[in-house]
Amino acid sequence: MARGRRPLPWIKLWFDILGDPKMTRLSGAEKWCWVGILLLAGQSPIRGELMLTKTQPMTVRDISQALNLTNREVSSLKSCISKMIELDSLRWNSSNCLEVINFEKRQGKPQYICERELKVNQHEKPVKETLVQRLWANEWQPTGDEIVLVESEKRIGNLYIDILARTKTGSLILIEVKPFSLHINHLGQVSRYISALKMQDSAPVFAFLIGRDRQNITDSVAKSAGIAILTYDELPFNVGLTVKPTVKPTLNQHYIEGEGRGEKKDLVTPLPVGKGGGNKKPPDPRVREIFDEIRKFFGYPEATNKRDPIPNHAKEGQFIKKMLSRGFTRDDILSCWRAKVQQRHGEFVSMVWVNEDIGNFVRRGEALPASPKEGQNQAMTTSERRQYEQRESEGRGASARKSDSLQDYVERSRKAGLTVIVSGEEADEGNEDRGV
Repeated sequence: MARGRRPLPWIKLWFDILGDPKMTRLSGAEKWCWVGILLLAGQSPIRGELMLTKTQPMTVRDISQALNLTNREVSSLKSCISKMIELDSLRWNSSNCLEVINFEKRQGKPQYICERELKVNQHEKPVKETLVQRLWANEWQPTGDEIVLVESEKRIGNLYIDILARTKTGSLILIEVKPFSLHINHLGQVSRYISALKMQDSAPVFAFLIGRDRQNITDSVAKSAGIAILTYDELPFNVGLTVKPTVKPTLNQHYIEGEGRGEKKDLVTPLPVGKGGGNKKPPDPRVREIFDEIRKFFGYPEATNKRDPIPNHAKEGQFIKKMLSRGFTRDDILSCWRAKVQQRHGEFVSMVWVNEDIGNFVRRGEALPASPKEGQNQAMTTSERRQYEQRESEGRGASARKSDSLQDYVERSRKAGLTVIVSGEEADEGNEDRGV
């Protein structure tokens, strides 16, 4: 069980309080007094009861002082108490303490109990389940007596006991389970459980504290507290727990601290730098080189006003890697890309389209693009410039090709068996719409 904690800093306030018929019978001042009573019941040492200490109940005067009420407002507090007692929301219990009826039902378990249930170590739950099963089956009798009742998470006042069993002779067996090494403070915790049990039951109590190892708790110290110490290995059956050896962290490791307890959890090795860590391949330097050439081609950063001309590095890099894996060289990729950019009059072309056409481009041995725009000559290497000038002189450059004349187009069409109708001419049938 977790160590003692401070009372909750808040309580639940349900929406239905707005339409509750009981609330309509209270004045504005009385409603505030009722909310104050609920708050005091929530922070009380015994939840639901207005207690000044664990043994001293609060009087009406104590309540008014806690709510900072003036003498004139005390009358509203008294009338609020009277009305809520009549409406079965308050009562004076046997200890002469003002108690909120159904407080636990409306508020539920304290938050630290809920947190504890969520944060129970993965090793504690199977150990407790195994212990409960063995006790119910009487396969383990810690005191040698037959067990007739076993309860888990037994509540005694504000305390919750891990396992509480009753034997046929009437004695009680208290078992507290720890998923980690035992500490001297755990003895004090179990001692409080024993005291709470003896206040409610006169039966003899046999207490057992079970943990991973004893740490520095000696048998004499435990015996003086009336508590038997057991480790997982000392139990007469296997609890399904593999005890981890104690490991000191290396320079590249650190412990995760358990929230609220401070116990050391599993060792964690930091991930490598970069997204996701793991065995990440180093980037291909050829991809970066191609990116640099693209930026130089567009005159980055001066000519682009410091705006990167590559819109999506991830996508472009992905298709560059595809082309490289297909066996194309850096120069093949750049030459095909430049040709497409020139066809688009200097507009950026994605490597997606280069990836589709680079095979035909390389097989045809197409010419390098025509002379780039002014300010972009530095994008072409010396060898590329020589090839371009050679093809230019041979009449194979992009600028050497002339557009087809009408006569050339007609001759080629007739050779292919096509009928050519020039705008303004009619076919024999007189239908101008047969061809263009």
